[in-house]
Parts: sequence; C-alpha cells; structure tokens
Amino acid sequence: MATMIHALCKDFDMINMTLEVDPLRGRHTGQFIAQRMKDSYDKWGMQKDSLDMMLRDKASNVKKACDDWGIKSFWLYCPHSSSYC
Repeated sequence: MATMIHALCKDFDMINMTLEVDPLRGRHTGQFIAQRMKDSYDKWGMQKDSLDMMLRDKASNVKKACDDWGIKSFWLYCPHSSSYC
C-alpha cells in the first residue's frame, strides 16, 4: 500500500510526495485496509480531517475501507491492473 500526498500550494504549484510504500500481508479485507490506512496516518502524524479525498483503485475492498473510515474517495483508472479497475 502506498501513502502519498497530492496538494496545491497557495500559488497553485502542485506537490506530490510518496511517504511510504509498504506491502500488505494478510487478507485484503476492507477492515484490514482501513486499519492500515489509519496506522499510516498515525505514523506520519496526519489527521483524518486534513484529508479532502482519497484517490484509490476501483477494488471493492478499498472502497469499503474508505466508506468504513468515513472518508470521501474517488477511483482512478490504473493501467497496472486493468482487470481490477
């Protein structure tokens, strides 16, 4: 799972940062993924309220993780696994 930040500065310059890329070991349930997202946010000292929207693939388990955590999300086409997007 990758934790990344995409943001616009006051002067509309785009910021893109990859904070971590960590393999998910275990069953990839929505509950498991939501907990890993929460753990990543805690690790980096981020607050859920600072998140405007989660960009994700179209997998139902990731959508469920976002829904269960109570965050808005939007899926993006991901060519690396087009059979899942």
